[in-house]
Amino acid sequence: MKKLLSVIIITVLCSVTSFAQLKQCAGPSGGLFSTFLAKDGSLFTGGRFTGAYRSDDNGDSWKSVNSGLPAQAYVLSYRAIGSKIIIGLGPGIYKSNDNGNTWTEIKCVLSDKVVSCFAGTDSMLFAGTWTGMYRSTDGGETWTEANLNLNIQSLEWFNGEIYAGVQEKGLFRSIDNGNVWSLLGKDEFKSAVTAIKVINSPVGKIIYAASKDLCRSTDNGVRWERVYAKEGVSVTEFAAIGETLFAGIGNGIYSSTDYGGRWDNITPSKEFSGVTVLGTKGNTLYGIGDGVVRSSDKGGHWQEKSKGLRNYTVNSFGKLGNILFANTNAGGLYQSTDQGDNWTKVYFSDTRKDALCLPVNDTLMFLGGFSEEFYRTSDKGKTWKTMYLPNVIGYLEHLVAVGNTLVALGSYSIATSTDEGLSWTKVGSTFSMNVDQVTVVDTTIFIVSGYKGVLKSTDKGATWEKSLGDFNNLYFATITHVGNVLFAGISSGFDVPVNTPEIFRSTDTGKTWVGTKYKGVVTTFAVSGKQLFAASSASGLFMTNDNGETWTKLDVQLPRIMGVILTVVGNSLYAGFDYAGIWKMKVDFTGVSDEEKLQKVTTSSIFCYPNPATNTLTIDRTTLQLPENAPVHYTLSTLVGGKVIEFDNSEPKFTVQLEGIANGVYSLTAESGANRAAVMVTVVE
Repeated sequence: MKKLLSVIIITVLCSVTSFAQLKQCAGPSGGLFSTFLAKDGSLFTGGRFTGAYRSDDNGDSWKSVNSGLPAQAYVLSYRAIGSKIIIGLGPGIYKSNDNGNTWTEIKCVLSDKVVSCFAGTDSMLFAGTWTGMYRSTDGGETWTEANLNLNIQSLEWFNGEIYAGVQEKGLFRSIDNGNVWSLLGKDEFKSAVTAIKVINSPVGKIIYAASKDLCRSTDNGVRWERVYAKEGVSVTEFAAIGETLFAGIGNGIYSSTDYGGRWDNITPSKEFSGVTVLGTKGNTLYGIGDGVVRSSDKGGHWQEKSKGLRNYTVNSFGKLGNILFANTNAGGLYQSTDQGDNWTKVYFSDTRKDALCLPVNDTLMFLGGFSEEFYRTSDKGKTWKTMYLPNVIGYLEHLVAVGNTLVALGSYSIATSTDEGLSWTKVGSTFSMNVDQVTVVDTTIFIVSGYKGVLKSTDKGATWEKSLGDFNNLYFATITHVGNVLFAGISSGFDVPVNTPEIFRSTDTGKTWVGTKYKGVVTTFAVSGKQLFAASSASGLFMTNDNGETWTKLDVQLPRIMGVILTVVGNSLYAGFDYAGIWKMKVDFTGVSDEEKLQKVTTSSIFCYPNPATNTLTIDRTTLQLPENAPVHYTLSTLVGGKVIEFDNSEPKFTVQLEGIANGVYSLTAESGANRAAVMVTVVE
């Protein structure tokens, strides 16, 4: 199938003050990963939108090995075949003959399939996908259907038998290489079968299968008994070292030395969560979930081995002076005291993945979220105190300071504190709005609440009135202020009127609002002095230093087309992304001259057509209104800044070849002197 290129976003870039490039921080190390492979002297893992990682020192450190893989590759499975490694993606299948240094696509029937798991032998290999089972007899080079057209969640090969767990609540087995399948335990499995393990024991073959409950069969799948069941807990993976069986159950790891009769909790720590994969190398056990942990004594002792893995989703930032805090999805709260170079995990009795960092001044910060408890620190994160709001308030979702009063926006109502959060008093009536962001100007609290717009309170949350609204089709996601100037941003909507502003501004404390010239949705703001930064995964990163009169799109490639949040500490801008960790760049604007400010371009875009296009792409820059033979420099780059092709062309309209470009999303930029334009494109099959 030929490559297909479709234009997804068109934006304008203009000349701008020189900025440093956005670079990934050294941590926090960890994240959510979904597969594991031990091959010779190397280990491999990978995960959602982060691509492939390899360790050559038994997991002590990890490095990214993504050359040849599509941008934002979602790695689901590995298989070693002799000296070759094949990798299953969502979607597609690739191979490496040099231990993961480079990857090449295997163009076959699996190219558009989500390849979730592998099992079998080198000469009879099976691949499970979300749409069915496939079989290869030539080491993964070609594939054919294997007569099981269901969503395959797990696979196991045992003495010529192939077992398949499916999303559709069943366990299947084939004894003739996938030609005929039989259903096992149709009454026992009430949900997706997520893990399978078959072993030999003194009493013969034992089949283990997990469908939330852990079941085993000692009579070849005729009868089943539940050996582990716990409400709301599911088994995700099995592994074995000798006669010891291991299971990833819920948020922990369990072991059994009596073939599944009794299970002991060997979870590394209560902060380790989300076990997705178990793996072994010799007598060493690896747990993959919240990063990677390793045990050489069957779970008796554990070591965290996540250095170099950077796949956390960053939920929120907080800062106390020059100390930066970052809360991560499943990984807990981290802090950095050296501008993001090193990170230390902050442990709580019940660290929650959905917590929010809520700083109120340079010394006082809270950690809240969807929990009955929240936490308070007054010594910049060295110690934390567990606290509770009144029951009628609900969960602590947002917190601001109005003078010497703390105002807590709970999930049900609002409370205030005049003793730095030690005691609280309910104010006002029931508060049922979904608050996305909050900010304070002088003594007025402003919130954005989705489709309700902007609301304000002048009495510390007791009463509220609409400040900006009547936009039933616009979703307000973020709000901030620069001095006394307020900014409210729109992230999405439906039936949005043409030429509707995406950022509104108020210079009179929310009495009136006007739209700015910013064009593009926005999900997050950050303020540094007089500079305001605005960003979204769709539109990119923008800056204004004149209270929104003009906007500059920064020449910065965001690493993911996923969620993004911003904050500024010192002279660095920090960005947190979904499944991409923390990135930063220097933002020193002192002494910016008028000549270095934004220069308006007289055009709106370059054009690429036809759409869709196959093999070739025609580029038309005639609307840029440049001199007829003006030289233009073109660059096609990945979203993490890697250059794919680069060339000069002075023609107003010409055609380029697309052969050899991997699937993914790219940025095509055109530069001529002070003018710069770009179009975001995606390459798919």
